[in-house]
Amino acid sequence: ADMKVSGLLVGDVLVKDAAVVASLKNGELDIRKATGTIGGGTNISLDGKLADAEEGGRFEGRLGATSDNLAALAAWISTLNAPPGEKGPHKVAVPQALVKEPRRSFAVSTAVVLTPERLELNGIKAAYAASADAADLSGSLALAERDGRPVLNGTLAAKTFDLDPLAALWPAAAPKPLDLLKDNDLDLTLSANRLT
Repeated sequence: ADMKVSGLLVGDVLVKDAAVVASLKNGELDIRKATGTIGGGTNISLDGKLADAEEGGRFEGRLGATSDNLAALAAWISTLNAPPGEKGPHKVAVPQALVKEPRRSFAVSTAVVLTPERLELNGIKAAYAASADAADLSGSLALAERDGRPVLNGTLAAKTFDLDPLAALWPAAAPKPLDLLKDNDLDLTLSANRLT
């Protein structure tokens, strides 16, 4: 099947220029290509296979995203849970970390394995560029449950990487990242030549 629509509503998120090429055979959904655009000129892409397994459904594939304007993406994210009447452009402030470089690009790609019990992101590549190939940040992450608590574990390695622009994407209304440690565990190894 080949489907293209100018706009697709996924939850509260409008995905523009959505396109999906997929087939179903022997109970396995083969997503050869799924693409679309969200706020801030951010293009997302997904491919892979979704199949039944003994423990439930299992998806295995690749996920990618590129944004040519992190400031616009941050502004768009801030409007997602805004009450009606507070989503106009004059209501949105660009995060301070992105004011100096409003047109900063970012790209990320990763292999994905998703089951009801576990999410794995393997071979992560991320860069402040139009492509993630020249990765500034690389590694793998996994989210699962251990002893009744969610735990995020993995390894990340960075050359020279500035976390502030990505941190600026965190919604102001969401719990602070450190507050999440109250109900979640973290087992992460991070190495960097320079991290700011």
